[in-house]
Amino acid sequence: MRKIVAILLVLVMVIGLVACAADPPPPTPTPAPTPTPEQVTNDVVNGLEDENGEINLSFVGIIMPDMRHQFFVDIVAELTEVLEAEGIRVDASSSDGNAALQLEFAENYRQMGVDGLIVFPPSGAEGLGEVLQSLRDEGVRVVSFINRLPAGYDVQVLTDDFEQGLLSARAAAEWIDATFPDAAPGSIEVGLLTIRVSPEANAQSDGLAAITEYTDKVTIVAEIESTFADGEAVVMANTETLLTSHPNISVILTYNHGSAVDEVVMRTPGVDLENFAIFAIALDDPISQRVALSRTNESVVRGVATAGRLGRFYHVAEAMLGRIEADANGIYWNDLIMVDANNVDQVRRDAGWD
Repeated sequence: MRKIVAILLVLVMVIGLVACAADPPPPTPTPAPTPTPEQVTNDVVNGLEDENGEINLSFVGIIMPDMRHQFFVDIVAELTEVLEAEGIRVDASSSDGNAALQLEFAENYRQMGVDGLIVFPPSGAEGLGEVLQSLRDEGVRVVSFINRLPAGYDVQVLTDDFEQGLLSARAAAEWIDATFPDAAPGSIEVGLLTIRVSPEANAQSDGLAAITEYTDKVTIVAEIESTFADGEAVVMANTETLLTSHPNISVILTYNHGSAVDEVVMRTPGVDLENFAIFAIALDDPISQRVALSRTNESVVRGVATAGRLGRFYHVAEAMLGRIEADANGIYWNDLIMVDANNVDQVRRDAGWD
């Protein structure tokens, strides 16, 4: 009996040892896969971030639609000032109205070794998104603004164009109601200076024209269109036409060149400056000074609907530097601000203009 028990104990021990030997070793953890450029979120930028999460750039290219016009020259100057203050080399190119040249410039910047590219895409730039995406795949940070791109960007800085025009129209309506409280319906004449050569410009101009939805006191007596290619001289001539053809106009809503419009109004004999107003779109240093002067009627620019903060395009440079947060689709929507006599001093301080 003792022998049987001993044999059984030995068998149990052997079976236990065999079972232990059959257990597999614990699995080796599998490292997480490295995300592809398409999987990288917009705030993690192709290896350009340092250990503190800051984006480090050394050379940024800028592609503009047409630097023959001051509007685009001013954009480049503002972006260059901000980026060079960060120690970044900047180079700018202009396609001078030829949309296809933007693709060529993007390829040129690839060869030049940029690690950042800012693009103002024109309408009809076929294939630009694909070229920009190939640059992103190589580690270049791409920021576009104003006009939409279907693909090929880390961040798009966009504005609700209709709402920007509408902001100016609402402010003008409020000024009219406060200035002419007893005016009869349709008795206050309004003139529009618009641009309608692109979907974005058309939307902003539609917003300006919507002033009739906010007060019944107005009648739009004229709308004169210009183009982006037209400079201040054309807008000033259009303003003179408005004032000559409709001498009873009290308000002008203008798409751009508000300072030039103001210059014409201020020098026109017979204008009742105290009861006249210009409301514009897009802020810069000179027009902000005119808003401040409107307190004493040394200017009649009563308000400017602007997108973003600290200047017109400072926020585009901030997007390139990774200092603003885009949404899940890589879009940063500009905040809209009405700059008027009440807040212009603070706005100018924030922008570094005072």
